[in-house]
Amino acid sequence: MKRAKREACVTAVVALVLLVCRAMPAAAQGMPVERTYAHSQEAVERALDQIRPTMKGKLPMLEGFVGAMDQPLEKYSSPYFDCTTKVGPGSPAGTAVRVTAKITAWYTDSNPARSGYRTLPSNGRLESDLLDRLGEILDPGSSAGRSGATSGQSSAPSSPSSSETVRLPNPNTALPGRPMPGGVSLAPLPATGGAARDSAAGSGTAPGGETGATEAQRAQTEQHASELHTLALNLEEILRNQAHPENLAAVRRSGTPVFAKPLASAQVLFSAEAGDEFQILDVQGAWIHIQISGASRGWMRRADLEMPEGFAAKDETPVNPNPLGVVSFRMTRETVSRFPGDWQPLRGKMVKVFYVEPAAGAATSGEEKLEFAKSLLTSKEPDATPGADAAEGVVVVFDSADGGQISATLADVKELREGRIADAVFWHRCSLDPRETFEEGEKPE
Repeated sequence: MKRAKREACVTAVVALVLLVCRAMPAAAQGMPVERTYAHSQEAVERALDQIRPTMKGKLPMLEGFVGAMDQPLEKYSSPYFDCTTKVGPGSPAGTAVRVTAKITAWYTDSNPARSGYRTLPSNGRLESDLLDRLGEILDPGSSAGRSGATSGQSSAPSSPSSSETVRLPNPNTALPGRPMPGGVSLAPLPATGGAARDSAAGSGTAPGGETGATEAQRAQTEQHASELHTLALNLEEILRNQAHPENLAAVRRSGTPVFAKPLASAQVLFSAEAGDEFQILDVQGAWIHIQISGASRGWMRRADLEMPEGFAAKDETPVNPNPLGVVSFRMTRETVSRFPGDWQPLRGKMVKVFYVEPAAGAATSGEEKLEFAKSLLTSKEPDATPGADAAEGVVVVFDSADGGQISATLADVKELREGRIADAVFWHRCSLDPRETFEEGEKPE
């Protein structure tokens, strides 16, 4: 996703969040939230159609939108909301609207197997904001759309006693000159101070002068507009100073598959949503190797992603950087964690994990991987590494186009290092996942 486009979307959504938080009822903690409007069901349906495009999208943050949680919010990312409405008869002269908000986000667990999208409880802010906007459309310029509707009372229509109308800022607007996602145009912030008063005075007043309520409402509007203008300037400054990784690829469409291997027939790990961003680990022609979460990796088609400018300029034609077939590997990092798989000898135990990759992204054979893994295991003491004293096994993860993982117990590694077992016996005792990736390199006993 282009950085300018991403910053525009973030600015618009953050401004919308600030407007949502304004005048939020303290009791709006239940789900769903319901209000009754003194309008026909047909008029309410037409008004809902106007705001329907903004009833779902990405949230810039979870704080302030979700209820009590068992896990800290820092473990969640890529929040997304989706509001649904139910319209029906309310009071004898009104129509009831019930709003339910669903919030989902990606949960990152220390165990990758427990990571995934989860549904979070809404605290009622999204529902109340939607009902506020619906009330402003039904009764423009009136505070009736925000009256105690959650209790089921009908909202009164605006009074025609004055020719002057003071319109409150629309919560569906964002910062001046910034487009909202989906092509929705934004109105500028209202004028503040004397300019607003001069404009109102020029529009004429009802006979007998303005009432005290109108003066108070206008003063409140001007004060709120001034606060919003200050917040907008602060947000602009934050965005200018915000650092954002330059190696993130954004998903173009919802439902895009993430594969376990760079093959169309490979296992689908999950489906990504539009706008989800993943760190790019490697580019293999038409396939992109991505980091999902922690040690979890996957593959996506390049055509399904919006690539950063530096990556988009690269040639998409796969090139063999190693035509002579001489492959060298390098170790990228080492970690100590609990074994994530179901292999019985190491299930639930602590292991030392080596992440390696071939030089220049060259294609590798099973024999080459086995030879490198053997040299790594026989020359390195995993139990002598700081933090690995509790490890009972070792895992070698190959970050390459054809991937693969080798797992072994420390007891077997020790026997191999001391020459007490043959290579073929050692590989037979190991977990080779997937086995077909390495079988071509196995030697018969």
